[in-house]
Amino acid sequence: AVDAYVWLHRGARSCATEIGMGRKMTAFTLYALEMIRMLRAHGVEPLLVFDGSYFPCKAPTEIKRAASRAQRRFQAEYLARSGAGEQETADAFYK
Repeated sequence: AVDAYVWLHRGARSCATEIGMGRKMTAFTLYALEMIRMLRAHGVEPLLVFDGSYFPCKAPTEIKRAASRAQRRFQAEYLARSGAGEQETADAFYK
């Protein structure tokens, strides 16, 4: 079994700024699709798992993560507006 969100997250690197700016993107799926193709080429049929349901016992952690994401997004948007380099902006959105 493969944690599909890991592959999607890695694929998001290719279009982190666009995703961070709220643009509709599908390019992040290409990494996951390529990994699936590679496994199949070697005779492996992957089982993709999309987990991540909300668990009440993890509420404090989820609140902290949401606050951290909001802060990082604010910083990344600031970089984008202030004319920072493309790579620096993409790195900020990816975090």
